[in-house]
Amino acid sequence: MKKIYFFLIIILPLVSSAQITINQGDLPLPGWGYINATDSTYSAAIPPGGTNQSWNYATLQNLLQDSLLFISSAGTPYAGSFPNANLATYNPYNGNYGYFISNSTGFYLNGAASSATGALVNNPAQMFIPVPFTYNDTYSGYSRVQIDTTYIIPFPVDTIAARIVIYTSINILADAYGSLITPSMNVTNTLRTKTTLLETDSVYIDTAGTGNYIPLPFTPPSRQTTNFKWLRNGGGTLILEMDGDSLGTTATSSSYLLLFVSTGVNEINHPVAVSAFPNPSSDKVTFTFENKPDHSTLDIINGLGQTVESYDVSRLNSFTMTTSHLRNGMYYYLVQGEKGAKAKGKFTVLH
Repeated sequence: MKKIYFFLIIILPLVSSAQITINQGDLPLPGWGYINATDSTYSAAIPPGGTNQSWNYATLQNLLQDSLLFISSAGTPYAGSFPNANLATYNPYNGNYGYFISNSTGFYLNGAASSATGALVNNPAQMFIPVPFTYNDTYSGYSRVQIDTTYIIPFPVDTIAARIVIYTSINILADAYGSLITPSMNVTNTLRTKTTLLETDSVYIDTAGTGNYIPLPFTPPSRQTTNFKWLRNGGGTLILEMDGDSLGTTATSSSYLLLFVSTGVNEINHPVAVSAFPNPSSDKVTFTFENKPDHSTLDIINGLGQTVESYDVSRLNSFTMTTSHLRNGMYYYLVQGEKGAKAKGKFTVLH
C-alpha cells in the first residue's frame, strides 16, 4: 500500500495541467485546415476561470459541420483592398472571402469581401488571438468598419447615400488554463481566453450628394457580446469556442474541432487538384486527379472526423467509388501522396 501511495504522489503532478503560452508559431499558416462541429443548441453556465481547471464537454452535439482552409491572400480577387493581410479563406457556397493578418503580435480579422458586398475592411484590424499570451494576460484595443450604402426616405420617396460606421471595443483576458475533453479529443494543457466585444454604430447621410456626410440625430443602442476560446500549442490551435450572453455567464452555442489538417509546404509548391462529381451523390462519386504523385491514397472522412473508406489510387487519373452504403450527409476526402503532397475537399451523399 505504501508503494502504491508513493507512486501516486509521483505520478499525479505529471498528469496535471501546466500553464501554457500561445506564441506566433501557434497561429494559422497557409495550408492549415479545420473541420469543425457546431452545437447551436448548447446552453449552460460557463464555469469561472482559474488555474488547473478540468473542463468536460464530451456531450456536445455534432449538429452541423463546417470546414475552413487558410490560403495565402496574394492572388485572391480582393487582395488589393487588404494590403496588410497575409492569409485568406474562401467559402465556395456564398463566394465570401475572409482576410486575416498573422504576425508577431497576434492573429487579426482584417475584413471580408464578396461580389455582393464588396470589400468590408476592418481598419484597424480586429484582434482575434494576441501573442505571446498566457494566463492572466490581457489585451485591449478597438476596430472600425465603414460600410457605404444607400438609405431610402419614405416621404418623399428618395434614395440617398448613407454611411454606417461600426466601432468595436475589444477586451481579451486569459482567464483560465487546464485540461479539456470534447467529443473528438482529450487535451491536457489548454489556455482559455474570454473576449468581450462592445459594438457601437454611427449612421451618416449625404443629403446633397457632395460626399459631405452628416450624422443622423439618433444613436443605435450598443451591443455587447462575449466569446470563450480554448487554445493549445501546435497545429489546430483553436479546439473549442463558445458564444455567451452579454455578461459571459451562460453559453448560447459552441463549436469544436473535429479534424485538423496541415497540407504543408510541398502542396503549395506542387499543388494537387482533386474534383468530385456528381455532388451531391446518390449511388456513386468519381474523383479526378491532377498533379497527383504516383503513390497516393484516398481517404473518405465522415462528419465525426473518422476515416470510413481508404483506397490506393496510385497511378490513377480518376477513381469511382459507390456511396449507396453511406448515410446521407457531408463527407470529406483527403488525397495524400509521397513527400507530404495533399489535397482535400468535401462532397454530399443524398439518397
